[in-house]
Amino acid sequence: MVLVMAGCARDGLPGGAPPDLATVDASIDAHTIIDASMPSPSTPDLAASIDAHTIIDASPGPPLPDLAPPRWVALPVPTGNDLRGVWTDRQRVWAVGAQGTILFSPDDGATWQLQPSGTTADLEDVAGVPGTSEAFAVGRGGTMLHYGGGVGWTPVHAGVTVDLHGICMSDRFLAVGDSGTVLTGSRNTGGWEWTSYVLSPPANLRAVATAVSYVITPPNYDIVSIASDQGLFAIGAKGWQVVDPTVMRTVAGVNGASDGQPNVFALGDSGQSLISYDGAQWSPFPIGATMRLNGAWGASNFDCAPQLRAVGAGGLAILVEGSCSAQSGVVETTGTTADLYDVWYDFAVGDHGTVLHRN
Repeated sequence: MVLVMAGCARDGLPGGAPPDLATVDASIDAHTIIDASMPSPSTPDLAASIDAHTIIDASPGPPLPDLAPPRWVALPVPTGNDLRGVWTDRQRVWAVGAQGTILFSPDDGATWQLQPSGTTADLEDVAGVPGTSEAFAVGRGGTMLHYGGGVGWTPVHAGVTVDLHGICMSDRFLAVGDSGTVLTGSRNTGGWEWTSYVLSPPANLRAVATAVSYVITPPNYDIVSIASDQGLFAIGAKGWQVVDPTVMRTVAGVNGASDGQPNVFALGDSGQSLISYDGAQWSPFPIGATMRLNGAWGASNFDCAPQLRAVGAGGLAILVEGSCSAQSGVVETTGTTADLYDVWYDFAVGDHGTVLHRN
């Protein structure tokens, strides 16, 4: 089985140009800022990924199978601060959280160190660029940080002051936050160019994910989904639309392949779980959860068999896997009662400096 890591479209598969976010709504406010203070390396191949981190209050569903054997191990780290976001390329690992905390491991979690962030703002999410030293983190009050160029973490001034909650890296930068704010970034010869938009209605946006389609007409376009307190926004071949008015807490994306479809997951307060292959048509994707979930990560093989990992309150971890037509969920033992807020591949983070690794 070949797995395609879920994504903010971070793989090296060929893809077409992403949709034009400027066409979101006629009332969009947009402004562009050029930040030439950061290096502008050539765009590397990007590993597929998914980003999702927020809260899902799931309503009662089918009972989950018995607990699986312990798979998660707590790792010693040099902080007790709450952690909200994690990202890994299976070598480098970053985790971010309260009071500007940034944890870094250069060796897949074997050793950890604190990196100076230069801020005391709570950080909500983090994403790195595979194959380079670059990474971005976002947080409260419009805080955005860039890592790379041999200078550590430095502030990014993109003209946004609202709280930013989610970040996603593909062939461009995407971040979302309060008051309908969507921030995009792309490299140019002078550094990075930043553009912000306000979606209508201006919901509080909680998480963003993308998946690249290679088989759906028109081919080679990004499916972008955004979870918010006023429903699920999605863009695909048909442009932006509010596809479900249910309050959505988190989203996750898995890139397609030449012989397989992309998957985009959305999870809501009421326990509603949806999956889409084109950003327009959504179908139920039940995981049987009866408790609050805060974050998710996904993958798929080329035969369209999605796999979803989710974490939540009280140390909860759920693994959902199966075929395109049938999925099953199993609760995995984590050995902690700390609330978990984000999961990325085989790392999960939560309250009181909790960092877990899935063996």
